[in-house]
Amino acid sequence: MYSTAENRILARSQARKNKKKLQNGDLENTDDTRPISKKSRSDAKALEEENGVNLESQETSPKKKKKKKAKQELETNDENHLPVEIPEDEVLENTEPENTETEKKDEPAGTGFTILEEFRANKNNKVFRVLPTWLAKPSVISCDLSKNKVPISEISGLDRFLIEALKRNKIEHFFPVQQQVIPWLLESQQQLFRPCDMCVSAPTGSGKTLAFVLPTVQALWRHSVRQLRCLAVLPVHDLAVQVYRVYSSFCADTNLQVALISGQASFYEEQQLLVRKSKTGQYLTKPDIVVCTPGRLVDHLQRTPGFSLKSLRYLIIDEADRIMEEEHNDWLFHAEKAIGVSSGHLIAQKLSVPLEKSVQKLLFSATLSQDPEKLTRLGLFQPKLFTSVVSTTDAADNTKQSHHFVGKFTTPAELTEHYFKCPPMLKPLAVYCLLKKFKYRTTICFTNSLAATHRLCELLKQFGDLKVAECSSKISKGPRDKLLKDFSSGKIDLLVCTDAVSRGMDLGVVDCVISYDSPKYVKNYIHRAGRAARAGRPGTAITILVDSEMHGFHKLLGMAEKKNVTPLDMQTDEFEVYEEQFRKALDGLKNTVKEEIQSKIVRNHQARQKKGFKLKSKKGNVVSTKLAKHRGKSVTK
Repeated sequence: MYSTAENRILARSQARKNKKKLQNGDLENTDDTRPISKKSRSDAKALEEENGVNLESQETSPKKKKKKKAKQELETNDENHLPVEIPEDEVLENTEPENTETEKKDEPAGTGFTILEEFRANKNNKVFRVLPTWLAKPSVISCDLSKNKVPISEISGLDRFLIEALKRNKIEHFFPVQQQVIPWLLESQQQLFRPCDMCVSAPTGSGKTLAFVLPTVQALWRHSVRQLRCLAVLPVHDLAVQVYRVYSSFCADTNLQVALISGQASFYEEQQLLVRKSKTGQYLTKPDIVVCTPGRLVDHLQRTPGFSLKSLRYLIIDEADRIMEEEHNDWLFHAEKAIGVSSGHLIAQKLSVPLEKSVQKLLFSATLSQDPEKLTRLGLFQPKLFTSVVSTTDAADNTKQSHHFVGKFTTPAELTEHYFKCPPMLKPLAVYCLLKKFKYRTTICFTNSLAATHRLCELLKQFGDLKVAECSSKISKGPRDKLLKDFSSGKIDLLVCTDAVSRGMDLGVVDCVISYDSPKYVKNYIHRAGRAARAGRPGTAITILVDSEMHGFHKLLGMAEKKNVTPLDMQTDEFEVYEEQFRKALDGLKNTVKEEIQSKIVRNHQARQKKGFKLKSKKGNVVSTKLAKHRGKSVTK
């Protein structure tokens, strides 16, 4: 038997032979892994004895010597249990150097790529949206209502009875919006040809309602023949009632009749307000001005005989962005169809009579859309835009940029805006602490759902020292109107409500608006904050946020280009004073919720019993009727 060293020597000799054959091209299979036979071992040993050469000690290259030396040192160190450092420059791999010369010879010439110059990507210029001229270059008006008031005597063109009505309503000054819009509308009435349409984008509470009421009343009060000449469309009933009251106040000294159709009265009662039948059988129009909601307008256009818009001169769309988004029963299509499209060509028959007056569309909103598709749908004729910015310097800078839409989201200059960050569990306590620390008298608190509105209202009632009320869409018209009236008169300290109250409602003097839940959209924030700081009075808007809402809220402010919203000067440590009251309020809320659940179960059970009794009685009547018929047949037989 051969030792391990002898086998190693034989393997090395065989490898050298195979290498020589490979270089000469004699060996085809370079991967010879066959085992060494006994005969090969004996031949190798005989060759060693004849030549007197110890093949084990013979090394063919310096690399192998270094490898053997390093291996011996490793074995010695293993015995002594001591580590040893191997120089990095000593390569232990048993590899042959690459034959780079052969590879270079075999490489074909001209296969490389041409090296181009260094390319540096230039930053792309920002692409701005190309707006129509009337959107890009509006007439800019200021939002500062306290500094830019104008006495009513300086606005020329208003009739005497309107000035007396203004004084009777304790209005002595016009705001910037009224100062520009009223003279423009009065002048457009004197034009011979079709007047231009108008869009007004101004903050809530800046006097937009009065800006269209006064010119339209002055334009219509001299007409002797009663026709429907002015139609004001508003998105909800509450706003329609508000505009109806303003019109009624300024039409009191004239023969003009104003009608309200918003769905609160029965359909028959509203029909009696719109038309009457003469002795000859013809339908005659009763009101000169109609204030309505979109859905109810479509109902009367389709189902009320004699209701016509052929003589309409003014189509007023208040809260235009909301009406365009909701599109109640495609009301604008039906309204334009009822108005009729008259030809713009002059023919011989028309030359002998005065030119026919066309409908002038007046759009008003605090957040006017700049979407061309929505604006095109309105079919505006050479529109004129009036919009607001915070300062005149901003207006000068913005009007130079034709790509920028000025005043899309504007709030009054008298409004102070803050945000306050606190943990979710302490948000109700934050509302209570705000009212106590800053002594707000009339406050509106907005939430994002009906459930949150009800829970927050019931919880704040448990503190006992606040007059809190809930206002939402689930409250019917009568109680809601009384609730809003009590709040306007100061009988309620805090009104907890949903966004249903955020648009256009004039609730009197509101000291503070609190967003208990962060608004989802920019428009929601603008309309919520607009409940305060109305008609030049100061006001505050505070948004309560949790950590997860901070990024989204700042992004929302960036979309509105608002940079004056600052953190509120209040710390959560100040809540400790009211900690015990808060715990008692939470316990009281639990009891209230249990009572509500039990009462709901009882009501549902009673409703099921009542429904089951009706079904049983109905089945009994059917069976008795069948028996009576069967008996009658048998008797006749």
